[in-house]
Amino acid sequence: MQFHRMNYYRIFLEFLDGSYFTDSLQETLSVLGNGISSSEKRIEQAEESQDEDYIEAVADSEIEIIENLLGTSFIVCQTYISFIVTRVIKMHELHNRLNSDITLDIINPNKKEILIFGERFEKNTNYSKVQLIDAFANYFKHRSEWKYNWENLNNQSKNTADIIKIAGASQGSSGNLRRGAEVLGNADYINTLQFYNIINKWRNDIFIAYKDEFKRQHLI
Repeated sequence: MQFHRMNYYRIFLEFLDGSYFTDSLQETLSVLGNGISSSEKRIEQAEESQDEDYIEAVADSEIEIIENLLGTSFIVCQTYISFIVTRVIKMHELHNRLNSDITLDIINPNKKEILIFGERFEKNTNYSKVQLIDAFANYFKHRSEWKYNWENLNNQSKNTADIIKIAGASQGSSGNLRRGAEVLGNADYINTLQFYNIINKWRNDIFIAYKDEFKRQHLI
């Protein structure tokens, strides 16, 4: 029993450590960042024509593409966030079956608490940067289903709206995803790897917290 217990905790840490999944996240976000860069260059080229109607038409089209690429970036990030959340929850479930007499005093194993474990995106808010990425991913996926008046939203949609509004998003705006990128440190929209940096730090903070707790409890 001791062998299986220790083996499981070490395997859990291996899932969270190093580049088990983060290499592919970097690669995907880099491609999306390159796409945003291409859109911005097309806008710049159109501006050289000095034809206002042409500039406006190109800008409208490319800005929509940039919004969509940022939204896709948030969804890609959400996939990896969900990977970590699921592993933490499953680890606690198995721990409770094998060692229910030992309390792991780290994170309450539910999605909200795991996301909040991350660094706050503003000092005076209760929301983390990872939570904001997750919320903007949900917004991008479901925004067409929302009524114009966000005050009438219910359940998960209302929670998503409440989070992104704190970041500066607003109903009726066509630039909400760009606003989310700015708040998260990607002011030129091209640097989608900034999202990777946030997730990787969150992952590493969780890894260190559990590793220290496992050592304290003599589980590894």
